Amino acid sequence: MPKKALSQKEVDKITGTDKLVHYFDANVTGFGVDAKMTNKSYFVRGRINGRLISHTFAKCNVMTFDDAKKMAKILLVKIDAGIHPAEEEKQKVQAAEADKKKNYTLDDIYDEYLENTKLKDSTKENYRYNIQVYLKDWLKTPMRLITEQDIKARHKLLSIKVELPAKTDNPDPAKKGKKKHIRRNGPGIADGVMKTLRALFTYAIDEHKIVALNPVGVALKKKWNKLPPRTGYLKPDKLGAWLTAVNASTNFTMRDALLLMLYTGFRSETEAFSLTWDQIDFVAKSIYIPDPKNKVPFTLPMNTVVYKLLKERKAKYKESDFVFPSNAKSGHIVDVRKELVKINTIAGVTLTPHDFRRTFQTYAESLDISPYTIKALVNHEIGKKSDVTAGYIQISTERMRKASQQVANYITKTAKITPEPV
Repeated sequence: MPKKALSQKEVDKITGTDKLVHYFDANVTGFGVDAKMTNKSYFVRGRINGRLISHTFAKCNVMTFDDAKKMAKILLVKIDAGIHPAEEEKQKVQAAEADKKKNYTLDDIYDEYLENTKLKDSTKENYRYNIQVYLKDWLKTPMRLITEQDIKARHKLLSIKVELPAKTDNPDPAKKGKKKHIRRNGPGIADGVMKTLRALFTYAIDEHKIVALNPVGVALKKKWNKLPPRTGYLKPDKLGAWLTAVNASTNFTMRDALLLMLYTGFRSETEAFSLTWDQIDFVAKSIYIPDPKNKVPFTLPMNTVVYKLLKERKAKYKESDFVFPSNAKSGHIVDVRKELVKINTIAGVTLTPHDFRRTFQTYAESLDISPYTIKALVNHEIGKKSDVTAGYIQISTERMRKASQQVANYITKTAKITPEPV
């Protein structure tokens, strides 16, 4: 460990080798230069509670010797006082980060949450809508300043239904094609928005400790709107009229998507709309769903109606990798409600896309199909802890296919269409 009176000239003359060499300054005890190969750095060395510590604080090519010497004297005084320079710097960084986190806005957390959390595109879009439409005025507000009282007031406000604006016959040509967010306040909307906000607060607490308790849970404990579960389904006496209306639709993509949901019980967004041709095995007569809502991949055997529907669709309308393509950014259809309203009006019914899932299960139950088989067909969890028997039951592919065919035959028979063979 060479020791000499260092200066800018002496530092410039130091040439490093393949081994680390410490050059100590003869004038300032504990100050020196580390050199290895082409790298040279200033360091200080001293003892804290008897323990020798070393701290490198600057590269020689970015700080002059005179400035480094002044800095070294300051650092050596801190070491003598028992303060480790590296620990002090770390604490300053942590304090600055903590101060920054205190002012994280709803917008900051919202962006970070969407980037770091694995969510389906439909869920992200729902979160985006809830935040940008119903909590827009809070976006630049630090989350720690959103109080329980604010949350209660906003939930109460959003729970009150509002009339939708009347459609104009002469829309502004400049705004044509632009999707406008419309506030559709109501009890369901209010709960949905607050559930989104609760998820963001949970993330902010887990990742950044912004607040101690989730204010949404505290504010709305037992105060959520008690909405009755939806029970809509296509009643048997309306089945014929609805099938006649849907089959008369000239929007063949929407028509086929609706029929697929009726005959399979598929979830609309995560199973039917995004279906691709490589998920369909016409040899095994099955459809593979790799990423459903519950994250449990499953294979559904096709009944004869679904097989015929998809076979004909591929022959007549295949134009992309998606079974139901569209000009949407996703490449596939994302909403059938507009076409469904037209069909519903003709048939004299009121149905939502999810009602077809309830319809399929309701028909299956009416045919005395085993509840476990029905769960397998619609990919509901079977092995619940409360049902020990369920954990032992294995539903075979052919059993599922037969049950699916029974439902398909029930639909065609009830609608007075020639039934398919079992």
